[in-house]
Amino acid sequence: MKNILPYLLLFFPFQNLAIGVATTKFDVFPVVLVLLLMAEVLIFERIKYISKNQFYKLSCFIIISVLIWILLHYAPISRFLSALFWLSSLLFVYFSATKLYSDNIYKSVIITCLISCLVVLFQFTILRSDRPKAFFQEPSTAGLIFFSLAIVMMYRIVYRNHLKKSICDVTFLLLFLVCGFLTKSSHVVLVFLLPFLFVLYGLTMKNFIKVSLGLGTFFILMMYIVLNNEYFVEKFDFRIIENFNLSQLAWLRGGEQAVYVAKHSPVFGFGLGSTGCFNFNSQSAFYLDKLDSGNLNLLDAYSLMFRLIIEVGLLTLLFILYILHNKIKRFMKNFRDRTEPISLDKQSLFVFGLSIFIGSLIKEPNYGVGPLFVSVLCLGYDIKGLGGIKNNGERSLNISRSR
Repeated sequence: MKNILPYLLLFFPFQNLAIGVATTKFDVFPVVLVLLLMAEVLIFERIKYISKNQFYKLSCFIIISVLIWILLHYAPISRFLSALFWLSSLLFVYFSATKLYSDNIYKSVIITCLISCLVVLFQFTILRSDRPKAFFQEPSTAGLIFFSLAIVMMYRIVYRNHLKKSICDVTFLLLFLVCGFLTKSSHVVLVFLLPFLFVLYGLTMKNFIKVSLGLGTFFILMMYIVLNNEYFVEKFDFRIIENFNLSQLAWLRGGEQAVYVAKHSPVFGFGLGSTGCFNFNSQSAFYLDKLDSGNLNLLDAYSLMFRLIIEVGLLTLLFILYILHNKIKRFMKNFRDRTEPISLDKQSLFVFGLSIFIGSLIKEPNYGVGPLFVSVLCLGYDIKGLGGIKNNGERSLNISRSR
């Protein structure tokens, strides 16, 4: 599986090949990844992907989820089983990420996304598409990937601190930014949010003054482009609800769902698959109904953050964010001290996964999609000094065939 994954990653942007089941679709990449992992573990019975402790954690998650569904029973059985399968799969991929790592993964990500960039440029210039999306399901998702890669290139440039060694990274940065803007994705906020997050966590360098002028100029230019684009100005205008577009209204209704559940069941939520399956007060729903879009994103809350609050509880989301907080702290400590021999490509994958995950929390709610699985995979890598998944002396779970 470790040798197959780099080739499999080449297909993660191909959401146009998604498999339709009932009223939803699942990307090819996570479907094939999960099936291959299950085949190796269950059929060949010789793979040691996760430790015993991780196996117990995964089992507890499944048992608790089933008990909550039995007690509350908000979600239909089909939606519950779907959510349980995908969240369990995401946990398994996170736990087994270290065993799946290879040096070719970063190259595969860059190659397939460069191909997507060429398709976006073709769609925009030749096909005259207003919001090109390459092979992704939506322009918003394409923008999430391109802006995330732009952040990766920014990180690589700052890390190298040598312009001549960063010519390729600078070229890719400009390309990914251009393609991101062409998608008109609101994930452009990540270009401002992630660098600020790194600074907040203590990004300091001896020569930071030298690069700060360039970064400052870059951010001013980006802000100018965003504020002078009518589409982005309308997208981020939250002043008068009567003037909101469908995306804003759907996002706000997801937030209203999350607030309602956080008040009534902050620990466990309403159970997996429960999003949109209960009554709650919503001002934005009134305006969505007036626009004949009453069911728009009702069942996914428009945001992974909102959906997690609804389905697994506010406390669980805070626990996830706490784990993420610790990983970022250790990552930035290694960035400052340079004490651990971590390859730049491996660091880049962490930044890529972090950016996609934060973007998904904002407005990408689906579980069974390629970008989220790539994000979890990148965040789960065991990087020495990075706070990844470590055995800590535990034995690996042995699922070998008894002789």
